[in-house]
Amino acid sequence: MKTLELIFLNEMGRQAKLVVDEPRENVTEAEITNAMDAIIASGVFITNGGSYVEKHSAKVIERTETVFEMAE
Repeated sequence: MKTLELIFLNEMGRQAKLVVDEPRENVTEAEITNAMDAIIASGVFITNGGSYVEKHSAKVIERTETVFEMAE
C-alpha cells in the first residue's frame, strides 16, 4: 500500500500531517506543491496549533504487509 504524506507547518510552527491513501502512480512534485498551496489557501484544515500556513515536506511511502492467519 502506498500513501502520500503532506507535512505542513501550522500557525504555532508545529508540523501537521495530512495522509492520502493510494496516490496516483505518476504524481509529480509540481502537482504536490500546487495541491499543498491550494490546501493552505483554502483554510479548511485546522489543528490544535491553528491553520496550515506553510509547506514543510511531502513523501510517498510504500508499505508491504504480510498477514499470518492464526489457526485455532
